[in-house]
Amino acid sequence: MKPKLCHLALVVICMTSPLVTYAQDNPLAKYLEVPGAKTTLPVSGAKSPFSLEFVQDAQKRFENL
Repeated sequence: MKPKLCHLALVVICMTSPLVTYAQDNPLAKYLEVPGAKTTLPVSGAKSPFSLEFVQDAQKRFENL
């Protein structure tokens, strides 16, 4: 019975931990509002490319070649 409880607790933790990033009181919320900070890209964002200035600035800051 105890292993089942541990597995259930692990499943609950894994399923609810991503919700922290969507909470309104998330301390990282202001940083996630910057263009390019989110790890998911909506389809509407993929229809047009990033501006040349944005790409050049990102390459300069992250040393991408």
